Amino acid sequence: MLVIGTSHGLILGFDSSQTLRWCDQEARHQGSVSALCFNHDGSRVLAGFVRGHILMLDSSNGKVLRILTDVHPLDTAVLHVKFTDSPKIALCSDSGGSVFELNFTRVMGVRGCDSRCLFSGSKGEVCTLEPLLLNHLPSHPLKNYTLVAMATLSKVIVVCIRPRMRVVLSHPLTGAAIAPPQLSWQLVVIQTADGSRVIDPVLALARDNVVYFYQVYTEIGTRVKLSPLRRITLPYMISNLRWLNPRSLVILDAQEKLHLLDVRAQDNLETLDMSRVGISYASSHFKGLSTGGNVSKAMALAGERACYNTVVVFGTQLLLLGIKSLHVICMRTWTERLQHLIMQKRFPEALALGLSFYQDKGKAVIGLRGSKQRRKQIARDKVCEVLVQYMDELNQCLVDENIDYDTIVLTCVDYCIQLENIDLLYGKLWDIVFESEGLKTSYLHALEAPLLDGSLQPRLPPLIAQQLVSLYDQEDKVDSLEAIVVLLNVDCLDIHQVTTICRQRGLWEALIYLQTTALGDFTAPIHQLVPVLQNLLQDSKAALSRDCIKLGNAILVYTSCCLAGRGFPKDELPEGMPQKAKADILRGLLSQHSSLATDMERQYPYLRTLLKFDAKGFLDVIAIAFQEPEFTSEMGLRHRQRLIDILLSIVMPSTPLTPKNNDYITMEQQFMVLTFVANEVSESTVTLESSTLNRMIDILCIDSHVELPKDFKTERESAVLGLLHSKKLCNISDNTLLNLANRASFIRVAELLYSAREDWVAVCKCMILEPSRHHDIWPWFEHLSTAWLDKVISVHTTTLVTINALQFATIIATRLQNKIDAILQDFIDNVNLEYKLLEALYQVAQYKEEDVSLELTTEHLERYLALMCELEPASVVRHLHGPHGCRLDEALKIVRKWKCKDAEAVMLEKLGNYQDAFDLLLKEFEDRLEMYRQDKAPESETVHAAIQLAGICRRSAGNLDWMPLVEVMFRSHSENNRPKADVLNGKLLRLILESLSGTSILSNILEQILRNPSATSGTMGDIRQLLSGVLTQSRYEQTLVETTARLVSLELHKALEKSLRDAGRACGNVSVTCPVCRQPLSQCSDHVVVFGCGHGYHSTCLGESKSCYKCLNTKGWAPVATNVTHTVPQPPPRKKQILPPEFLRHKDLALRLAPSCSIPDLEGIF
Repeated sequence: MLVIGTSHGLILGFDSSQTLRWCDQEARHQGSVSALCFNHDGSRVLAGFVRGHILMLDSSNGKVLRILTDVHPLDTAVLHVKFTDSPKIALCSDSGGSVFELNFTRVMGVRGCDSRCLFSGSKGEVCTLEPLLLNHLPSHPLKNYTLVAMATLSKVIVVCIRPRMRVVLSHPLTGAAIAPPQLSWQLVVIQTADGSRVIDPVLALARDNVVYFYQVYTEIGTRVKLSPLRRITLPYMISNLRWLNPRSLVILDAQEKLHLLDVRAQDNLETLDMSRVGISYASSHFKGLSTGGNVSKAMALAGERACYNTVVVFGTQLLLLGIKSLHVICMRTWTERLQHLIMQKRFPEALALGLSFYQDKGKAVIGLRGSKQRRKQIARDKVCEVLVQYMDELNQCLVDENIDYDTIVLTCVDYCIQLENIDLLYGKLWDIVFESEGLKTSYLHALEAPLLDGSLQPRLPPLIAQQLVSLYDQEDKVDSLEAIVVLLNVDCLDIHQVTTICRQRGLWEALIYLQTTALGDFTAPIHQLVPVLQNLLQDSKAALSRDCIKLGNAILVYTSCCLAGRGFPKDELPEGMPQKAKADILRGLLSQHSSLATDMERQYPYLRTLLKFDAKGFLDVIAIAFQEPEFTSEMGLRHRQRLIDILLSIVMPSTPLTPKNNDYITMEQQFMVLTFVANEVSESTVTLESSTLNRMIDILCIDSHVELPKDFKTERESAVLGLLHSKKLCNISDNTLLNLANRASFIRVAELLYSAREDWVAVCKCMILEPSRHHDIWPWFEHLSTAWLDKVISVHTTTLVTINALQFATIIATRLQNKIDAILQDFIDNVNLEYKLLEALYQVAQYKEEDVSLELTTEHLERYLALMCELEPASVVRHLHGPHGCRLDEALKIVRKWKCKDAEAVMLEKLGNYQDAFDLLLKEFEDRLEMYRQDKAPESETVHAAIQLAGICRRSAGNLDWMPLVEVMFRSHSENNRPKADVLNGKLLRLILESLSGTSILSNILEQILRNPSATSGTMGDIRQLLSGVLTQSRYEQTLVETTARLVSLELHKALEKSLRDAGRACGNVSVTCPVCRQPLSQCSDHVVVFGCGHGYHSTCLGESKSCYKCLNTKGWAPVATNVTHTVPQPPPRKKQILPPEFLRHKDLALRLAPSCSIPDLEGIF
């Protein structure tokens, strides 16, 4: 049934075939129809009019059942009428912004209606309202509640009107004045935190361009609650908002464009232009034109784009009422969406959309129902049909050469794999591409990426695998071919074809994979490929070829995998095969001769070849294999011993080989093998004869002067150390080992041997020779006895100071202070080291620590000053300003000897000779000015000299005349009129004037400056800027002094006020007896004295010192009371009296008021 209201007040009823069934003209005089609403079962219709009337009609025949004229103010238009879940309750709102509850009654066959105001327009004007309808749900916790959402211009209010009235939510809204607020309810499946799913209503509320979502729920025994879910900001202004389904919103913007929005992904799925519809807006209703325009301006503005009753949703259909037409918009089902793209030949988009349905990632999906597996199967079948149609497009490629068949083939292969339809991939698609070489090539190329990333199972049909191998062989894609062959199952490969190609192309990993996996022969790669590697090594005289490196690395990795019981190049071996692989590979490696051995071949060719190729890599493989359980058992230890003996026989042959021999082992390879063997011996896993061990040690301790490309010194030394720590070299004397260590420059070995002898001087030398051990010397010194420390330092003094003078000085200060003079005597010929040591000692003495106490003599400090003047004159002035510790007259002689003018001026100032210091600095300043004028000195030196002069003048407290300095500046200016000199003189003059700020002679100096012709001639520059800076600084200092004086005056005033207040405050006595005589205070001959602490005394008991004995006694130094007459015949035994400190024994502790004095008025001193 469809009911439409017209602007003339007619209500038209149509059936599903668009046939007019009835027409109601009962309220034509009430103006246009402004609101319509069906009840839940569609049997009743509520109609509102712009002049305030509301009708209830029977939807089957259009009969008027109720005419409601007094349910709201008649001078307002009806904007909304809504049925609730209860057939007896409805809601309406008018243009005054009020909302009313309509309760329908029927008494004695007479229909009536009671009205109740839910919201008054005087508190905010409601633009729209939406009740929550749950009639189509059989059961829900909210069925017992009636919720209504009402939107004003500034907020949204959700009210529960049943079972009792209360406000559930109040949410503020902001936006443009012409943006109407929007409300819409929808039941949504929501997943909770525990993984369960519930069906709860969700309220979408919006204004302008922002949409908010709230979930409505009720907990057991609690009230209805609304929880915020999310917020979405859109790039357009919203005119109408409606739910189409639980995942999709349809939004009409201000430009009359309809947007389909996926709520979860927040994606705009589709946009339609609705301008041709001519949507009917309710602006005249909101303005109240039919009732005299008695609405607010805000309400009239909000209704400009209001279309609440002309854009509605029924099920999954959107109905738009135009001025002269009605339009219905439906969302396509998922199959219709696919078919729409197919008809437009947009197969890639159709496949992408279908794949999203298959992966359960589709948006706005309609019509796909059932369980998850059922939906997945249905979507897969449909997408496969689309894929078959797309494959048929490949037949056009044979006719039309402009079609990009590579993209089509790649897309088909990709979607066959993602849809897990292998039959389609290897069936129909292969049949189509097999007829064309170009299509077949694209098809085979498309299989590479899925095979390598694991998305396609490595089991191809034999024919396709054969074609793939042939294609990559022809295109020289050997790396990709090898990766594919290693990945594929061997039962789908042509073994003869692949083996032949692998040998020709050097695909060694693939060849090893085929031999071990297909044939189960683990020794074949050793017997067949190691001789090939040997031939390549013989051919490569200089650098190894790429093919040689590739083969050698493949053999080493294969050997490591087999010895560890793993498959090559990946995966695990079948059950029972790891032991076989380990035994076969070990037997192959230890073969005495190869299968094609000649008479000249030496024993163990495979081991020799692998050592020659990469000795370190091969030994690492052996070391990893030794960790396996097979090499830790009794039989495994025998295999380990045999392998070690074979390696020693190779690297230490009885008959030395020449470098021209193919089996020659280089010195580097020999070192690596012997180091490996030594480590095994240290771990006690193998044993060696004494002669063999001695010979091995002799080779490891080769002379350090022998030039080698790489000597592996650290590894060899670590190996020898390991043997020493494990006590495997007991048959070699210490002297022999020490000689070998010194010959090979094994410092750590020598240190260990010297430590055993307790030769600490030699141990310190070893630590000094190794730069990485320098930081360990100082903690080691702390454990030495004083006698040994003295010996060590006397021998290595120079070196230790060079390493770290501060640490050395700390050791001397803590352990050997009496040896400072003797140590310094060693540096008479090396003043640099002497200065370095004295500097470190001075720092230790200055920055004393808890456990360090060092006092340097005056001679040491003066010697330090002399060396500083000689070696680092720039630091002398800074040193003299600190606690230098020198005699002033001696320090002056030293700086004069080394001609340190600045330091000499500092010392003259310290001696009180300001004039000589000023003259010296003035002469230096004149020299700097002259050098600057001749471009022989930088500007910074001249400025620094002026700063020194200004500083000494300020510190002299008026004993020096500033004018010589000013005259020198003006004299320099008159002699040189260059602009460069003008700039410098301006800086110097500003500096002097700023230094004079706050002094009493500032006015005199300014007068002299202004009288100088250079200051006013114009060539000197504008003197006003300089004076402005000086006056600004002076005003700042004057303000600072005034503020300080004001604060001091205020503080004095507050202190006096507090004293007077305390003096006039009454004191309360805390005791009724005198603490001295223990008699009541009331029994007194004179008067009672009460102190501020609350203790009272007889005036006679206090004596002359008027102070509280009890408070002084708690401090432990109360004076002795001598004027108390005790009534007890025998005094108690005298306790030891605690006398006050010496400085308080003769002090009068009585409190007295100070004599009155007049407080000066500090406010007027400025």
